[in-house]
Amino acid sequence: MAKTPLEVKLGVVKRGVKELDMYRREAADEARRVAELGGPGADGYRHAAQLLEESREMVATTTDRLQVAAAELERLADAAGAAEAAEAREWVERARGALAQGSSS
Repeated sequence: MAKTPLEVKLGVVKRGVKELDMYRREAADEARRVAELGGPGADGYRHAAQLLEESREMVATTTDRLQVAAAELERLADAAGAAEAAEAREWVERARGALAQGSSS
């Protein structure tokens, strides 16, 4: 059976929340690694700094995608019936929580 647009967008938001959390943890790990290396003269510093920058870019990209997906999911949930929209609304709130967590750190 084909998935409805609401189900598809719900999957996108679920994946986006998980990805955002993963990229934030990765960026924090890389930041610690860069700090432990001490400075630009240390072995591996340049590579670690590049990985940190890439992780930060992925956080920004994933944040943007999640904001769009959450807004679209909310629009679809508003158009759907109450029973169909309950899980969607829960995930919209989870997405907002994940997005707010990043803006407060």
